[in-house]
Amino acid sequence: WLDNHFYGVIINSEIAMSDNLDLILGASANRYDGLHFGRPVGAEVNGILRLLDEDFRYYENDGSKNDFNVYGKVNYLFSDKLKAYLDLQMRVLDYNASGIDDDRLSFNIEQSYSFFNPKFGLSYNLNNNTIVYASYAKAQREPVRSDFVDAKGTNVPESETLNDIEFGLRMVNNNTLFNANVFYMDYKNQLVLTGAINDVGAAVRQNVDKSTRMGIELDGQVDINSQFKLKANVAFSQNKIDQFTESIVDYGADPISIVENNYTDTDIAFSPNIIAGSTFSYLPTKALSIHWISKYVGEQFLDNTSNVNKKIDAYFINDILVSFKSKSQGITQYELKAMVNNVLDTKYVSNGYTYNYIFEDLVEENFYFPQAGINFLIGFDVTF
Repeated sequence: WLDNHFYGVIINSEIAMSDNLDLILGASANRYDGLHFGRPVGAEVNGILRLLDEDFRYYENDGSKNDFNVYGKVNYLFSDKLKAYLDLQMRVLDYNASGIDDDRLSFNIEQSYSFFNPKFGLSYNLNNNTIVYASYAKAQREPVRSDFVDAKGTNVPESETLNDIEFGLRMVNNNTLFNANVFYMDYKNQLVLTGAINDVGAAVRQNVDKSTRMGIELDGQVDINSQFKLKANVAFSQNKIDQFTESIVDYGADPISIVENNYTDTDIAFSPNIIAGSTFSYLPTKALSIHWISKYVGEQFLDNTSNVNKKIDAYFINDILVSFKSKSQGITQYELKAMVNNVLDTKYVSNGYTYNYIFEDLVEENFYFPQAGINFLIGFDVTF
């Protein structure tokens, strides 16, 4: 059970300092109070179900989170072609939580964080149709409650830090659009998925000292004519952990022990190197549109060891969407939609989890979530 409350205040102001300079200032403060508890309805005693007192709780813990931040953003126009921005944020927060969790183990969380997150960027108009840009951003983020609760032993999750550098190009003309973005993300203490899940099925995360994500994102659109349009996007990336330590419980040892395996330059879990999609649209009338939607996801791993025995295979799926919109009557518009998902009835898996342990020999258990075959959806929207 949950008994949660969230409240706060947000203040911001936009100031036009001059024709070339805009300033945005703001601040926010909020507090989250959360009570987690378990109240069983009844218990079986000697084969007889007995109802329990409504006030009986077999676990209970409460927590609070205070979050305060101030920020400022400056937009400056050097010329008709060159623009720049600077964005600064200062954030201070604290966590406090204690009590008994649903595994009947006690825990206590007392953590405070202070983050300074700067961002700046430049954009330049090469001509009326083409813009190039570059940006840098530093982002810091705290662990969430489940990271603390799921942490093993005395391991305390740390905040993660990202330094992100990006360069890009945007091109637009009468019937085409093209975007290209190159990125390099350098992480310190990134909280990555381990491939394991906790007792309620939520994914477990842990810090890794150094990791990177780098690649290129491309997307575009072509209006072939008034009736046919094509949109497409693709992302190529490498997602690596410099050094990763895998911990495996050896139940055959006396006493039970932990075996550690070290890996270098390994792939980050659930991070495919290729993701692509496209939409081919046919618009025979202003009211009717038909879309063929495709998605490709490259192979990925269930954990951070790049083990081929813990791989999710690449998959390619296709959907069909048919939409009919009525002509607007006053402020009301109607839309009837019909969708055939996975129209080719592809058999594929999109997610899963894994668990290793030793009992005389190493046991690797993989669990997968197969997705639905061909399925149908009909919707009716009314817009006021």
